[in-house]
Amino acid sequence: MKKTLSLLLLSVCFAFNAQAQLASGFYRVQNTYTNRYISIEDNDVKNYPVSNSGSVTMSGIKTYKPGTKVSTSPSTIIFVSNVSGNQYDMEGQGTSIHALTGGKTYVTLAVQSDGSYQAYGTYAKVKLYLKDDSDPDKEVAELKPNSKSEKAMNWWAHPVDTDKEYLGILPDVEAGGKYYGTIKASFPFKLASSGMKAYVVTERGGSGFTVQEITGDIPAAEPVIIECSSKDPANNKILPVHSDPTLTVKNCLYGVYCDRVSNRYNNNQIYDPNYFRTIGTSGGKLAFRKAVAADLTEGAYLKANKAYLYVEPGNAADVMVVGGTDIQEIKSEATGNDRWYSLDGRELQGQPTTKGIYINNGRKLVVK
Repeated sequence: MKKTLSLLLLSVCFAFNAQAQLASGFYRVQNTYTNRYISIEDNDVKNYPVSNSGSVTMSGIKTYKPGTKVSTSPSTIIFVSNVSGNQYDMEGQGTSIHALTGGKTYVTLAVQSDGSYQAYGTYAKVKLYLKDDSDPDKEVAELKPNSKSEKAMNWWAHPVDTDKEYLGILPDVEAGGKYYGTIKASFPFKLASSGMKAYVVTERGGSGFTVQEITGDIPAAEPVIIECSSKDPANNKILPVHSDPTLTVKNCLYGVYCDRVSNRYNNNQIYDPNYFRTIGTSGGKLAFRKAVAADLTEGAYLKANKAYLYVEPGNAADVMVVGGTDIQEIKSEATGNDRWYSLDGRELQGQPTTKGIYINNGRKLVVK
């Protein structure tokens, strides 16, 4: 009987330890009280000040109710990695909790009886728990680790999969009967739904660009174009992978992780039409074009986790169509050598002197 009881106690302890140890992997982190999911939307350590008393501002980490934002945004994918014992780091969007606290703390995960976790860090002898805003009715909120409320301090760790916790591509455009979206993720991933392809832009200039399909796992931090199987993200699933692939071809696409705009803590990149084109269509074909306000965050900034075509100033038309980089596609109707046109069709007076590329009756002039 004594031996049986000892074995029973041993099995219970083993089961508890197995439950307490969260395996390193990709997760979505959901609050048990508010049901909102964590989304890392600011990776600038300067925007997470830690006071001498141990309090910290974490307003750059938001939380969202389940929906399209959660299911389509790479910012909701958290890589939880075990450091030692019950010490963990939570990584995403090119940063981590350890980095955002200036390397001052990791996160301790304390398992609860229902299988959820409390997460806390200790700094200056002050223990701070990761807590959601205690109002469960908000669709969008932010972490409030300094809150005295204990209602929203427990979290589920849901492994990312291709079922309930899937990550899908929300297409940006439809061209030639196909749907296309773009993504820049801080983690490597693979295409998990049928009918999907991934592309990078290898050449661009004038009124065109060329794409090349890439197969296998998509490298972390590489902006890509995804050909989707439908307009529904649930049919365009991707899956984070534990690999370290590299890109062996040139990629002219560009992207950012953050587009945060606030009164105190900004983390964004303004759109410059001299350097960027955003995905669109032209004549039924996939295209990159000068952005309009709807393409941008608050009409001015590059959207987070999207891909933009990076171009050379003076060497890109307003609209660039897939299929080639033939600059001769843009021609003036001029018959005299004194009438020059820029690549976006503007007529100039006399021979141009400003740096750029110009067309005259099919002839090209490069001003360096």
